[in-house]
Amino acid sequence: MKKLLLFCALQAVLVIIITGCGSSGTTTVTQVETVTTSGGGSSTAAQVISKNPDGTNNLGNFSGKGNQMTQKFHLSPGLYRFSYKYGGKHNFIISLEDSSGITVDSIVNIVGAVDSSKAIRIKQEGDYLLDVEAWDAWTITVKPEN
Repeated sequence: MKKLLLFCALQAVLVIIITGCGSSGTTTVTQVETVTTSGGGSSTAAQVISKNPDGTNNLGNFSGKGNQMTQKFHLSPGLYRFSYKYGGKHNFIISLEDSSGITVDSIVNIVGAVDSSKAIRIKQEGDYLLDVEAWDAWTITVKPEN
């Protein structure tokens, strides 16, 4: 029984909820991943993506609790606004990384609660991800600047 519980605790759970197409022809996909460690701790990350009829992604929201690396997302050259919110009392660090794992920009490195944003100019088209270090719940929204 203990082996089964440990096995289940180490499993990652991925839930994909797809809502139907609206009049705009977009589909919203929410991906939620929960990982439970053998020490009993767990972390959850969610990503909301809007899909266009041609299959391309609009950027959306990331949320989680604890240390996480988000799913990769594609950015074209341009200016993007990274908005973030954290309610914890400990370190909160977000780094933007390219598909090779190289840090492109440090978005925030702060101790304590924060609700702010940072604009970052992307020079090279490609896949990126966010590396988040946190103890508590956080949210991040990525949007192109107009």
